[in-house]
Amino acid sequence: MSIKKLINRGISLLNWQDPPEQMTLIVVGTARGGTSLAAGVLHHLGVFLGDTAADPVFEDTRLALALEEGRLSDFRQIAREYDQAHAVWGWKRPSSLFHLNTLLKELRNPVFIFLFRDAFSVASRNSLSVGSELVQSMANTLDEYQRIVRFIQKKQPVGMLVSYDKALRNKEEFVDGLAGLLPGEISAGQREQAQAFITPNPTAYLLATRQDRIIGSLDLVDAQRVAGWASYPDSTDRVTVDAFLNGEPLGQAVADQFREDLKPASVSVDGHSAFEILIPEGVELRSGDSVTVRARGDLVDLPNSPWTIS
Repeated sequence: MSIKKLINRGISLLNWQDPPEQMTLIVVGTARGGTSLAAGVLHHLGVFLGDTAADPVFEDTRLALALEEGRLSDFRQIAREYDQAHAVWGWKRPSSLFHLNTLLKELRNPVFIFLFRDAFSVASRNSLSVGSELVQSMANTLDEYQRIVRFIQKKQPVGMLVSYDKALRNKEEFVDGLAGLLPGEISAGQREQAQAFITPNPTAYLLATRQDRIIGSLDLVDAQRVAGWASYPDSTDRVTVDAFLNGEPLGQAVADQFREDLKPASVSVDGHSAFEILIPEGVELRSGDSVTVRARGDLVDLPNSPWTIS
């Protein structure tokens, strides 16, 4: 026997034959268990992951909230929209592990990608990100993995088992494994981008998943004002933002103004998260100037920063 056959690659196919021309890829795992890694690789391989999916967590909250809130008819409608627009599409949300039977029944040709990571690593990340108690988090993680394994044993779904830790160490094999699930050709450039995405402890992910994270956007800069929104997604505490012109302080504001479009729960608890900073008298914005906005005390600028004046 070749020694290569004894090497644990950390990938195993489940009930796999030839890839269908149409399918739905479902990334399954615990929170902080590696699902964002798999979803990001699929994204770079050209798989559509939903209208609201974005780097670094790639979660389509539109589809997720319909399922989590029990709006099954809305869930079906969204899924059918995606079916019509994409022969292959995918979805990632850690809470999906509590809805596996529904996903198996409702989604077109479901292919499950199950991520497994050691329970202590998952619990440590949860402790750092959301302040959970370490040992209890380990117990919760093991319970969730048992739920996943029972589903696999009972339903025999089509899919793949993936070791998160092996995927980090064997980038090329992991990317090739996911690419092998997809019909059609994957370009060398896509494979290179997917491999480049695989990074232990990526900064953007760590910031996006911490408990006190701030979300928001710089939406407008004109001659009179700088406007946008910023909020804690799970709190009515108000965020103070600072604006900078070419790196120098420009103004500040509390993001507490109401905007109707900020009412969805995934954006703002009560919709009072908008801000407007007036351009000080005597300050003129010129072509090439750069405006940035950052929540006070945060480490990164709001999305759409820097805003370059044209």
